[in-house]
Amino acid sequence: MKRTILFLFYSLLASSNFCFADSSNTSKSVSISKDGIYVGGESFTILAGELHYFRVLPEYWRDRLEKLRACGAQHCGNVLSVESA
Repeated sequence: MKRTILFLFYSLLASSNFCFADSSNTSKSVSISKDGIYVGGESFTILAGELHYFRVLPEYWRDRLEKLRACGAQHCGNVLSVESA
């Protein structure tokens, strides 16, 4: 359980700049069509990754999340192990 909490903390810390919102406080329209997703009239691609924290040693969690961010990912999914649930 302690590993799960630590991993979630590192995930939040590493993903603090993964926000979609910008600081200009302007609303943007979002539309979905068969051609893709458009935000404010511009094409938007969702890049995401997933990290199975129980398969990575705790000392490498931050490194793996930073590498995911460096690849341009905007979101990271976390998978919980059956043993830790």
